[in-house]
Amino acid sequence: MDVTICANPTIVWLAAWLAVLLLPSGSRPMPARQEQQLLTDRELSITPDPNAAGVSEAVTGWVRENHQPVRSLSAERYDDLRFLKPLLQGKRIVQLGESSHGVAEFNLVKARLVKFLHQELGFEVIAFESSLDQCYRADRQAASASPANTLMDCLVGVWHTKEVLPLFEYIHASRKASRKTPRPLTLAGFDIQQIGRGKRGRPAFLRDVVTKLNAGYAGEIYQLDADFLVEYDKGRQSFQPYLQQESGRLIAAYDRLAGFLAQHQARLAHLCKEDPQAPLVARQTARYLSLYIKQQTASDVAARSELRDQGMADNLEFLLRELYPGKKIIVWGHNFHLQHDNAAIPPLPDVFPGVRVRSMGHWVAQRHRKELYTIGIFMYRGRAANNIRQVFEITPVQRGSLEAISSQAGRKYLFLDLSRPKQNPATEWMFKPATAKYNGTHDMTMVLRAQYDGILFIHTVTPPNYLY
Repeated sequence: MDVTICANPTIVWLAAWLAVLLLPSGSRPMPARQEQQLLTDRELSITPDPNAAGVSEAVTGWVRENHQPVRSLSAERYDDLRFLKPLLQGKRIVQLGESSHGVAEFNLVKARLVKFLHQELGFEVIAFESSLDQCYRADRQAASASPANTLMDCLVGVWHTKEVLPLFEYIHASRKASRKTPRPLTLAGFDIQQIGRGKRGRPAFLRDVVTKLNAGYAGEIYQLDADFLVEYDKGRQSFQPYLQQESGRLIAAYDRLAGFLAQHQARLAHLCKEDPQAPLVARQTARYLSLYIKQQTASDVAARSELRDQGMADNLEFLLRELYPGKKIIVWGHNFHLQHDNAAIPPLPDVFPGVRVRSMGHWVAQRHRKELYTIGIFMYRGRAANNIRQVFEITPVQRGSLEAISSQAGRKYLFLDLSRPKQNPATEWMFKPATAKYNGTHDMTMVLRAQYDGILFIHTVTPPNYLY
């Protein structure tokens, strides 16, 4: 979901982390459990919450009989995940959501799912809700750079965590062919936001592509983009007036660059022998920067939300059709962005007051429904961190909610497939409006089966352990 985009990130993260350190010792986040072995039924069992009323006996019975136990968040054995193979047969895109970014257990289980999908189902690209060009350039250096540097050059700060780092160690190792990972796992991004230290290399990246044909124009592009980032780094109060004043000039300049790169695409691919995909990425970067400026200067919150998500969907389409044609892609992002029909969900007063918005998943589902499987990840209770690392409590679940229903299985971790069940009294909860939490604090009303193909449920959660 959205992050604070123009505040100085170092100051924001430092202040937030100090706030966590100053909490009373009993309030500090505890490390997420990292099981190296698969849990037994006894170890996986919990007592269902007696206060989670509003779940009928028929629904409770169906959930207990039809859920799939997930026996670890981090083990490198995957016996318990092989139920996914028939569900994902013929699927090229698997989307892994999360109801809130700041959850250690979500990071762990998603990293485990990525490794499983890579090793056993032939998925070769992991695309994050992070900048397209930053992740591309980080991927190019993944064999030689430290995994921590690759992570921080690519991802936004919400995933700069000890729980995500092992996935980047895995990506690093996959560059060296072995029996375990015979194909490298490719790192990608699809967001249009300009967040993280990796953005600093963008002006030089654009210049180096353009200079193959026109050194003078390359210098202009470098200066344009470097100046843009200087203004961005001054913070939102300065950057927004700058964008309002300069948006026409900037949009025209980035559109011109995109046109230049499209016109000379074949020639540039030949000239960039060391990196023939760079001209494609540079062109798409210019396109999304133009859209980003339009998004940032849009008149209302609904327009800004939709423009960002449309840009993310277009970037994912670029990955699927042009950069990695034929390859199977895993998408890592917030539930909000990946839901298939977000516009059908009534607006949340504190988030999008009075408006309904389409999100990235709307366009992805329209374009790729038959080859798409989307997994929403939800939690029942515990504590999480917001986008500036402030720790908060998960609010109590509503009667008859997705979380209340899932908790009746009596498992710490479980999976529910929504794509195959037929509607009957025991399954009508997934066909009719029900509540499910957004960011652990707001109850969204949705038809779950219209938004997700499967649900991964973690009963108790903790905040991430950040790398700095």
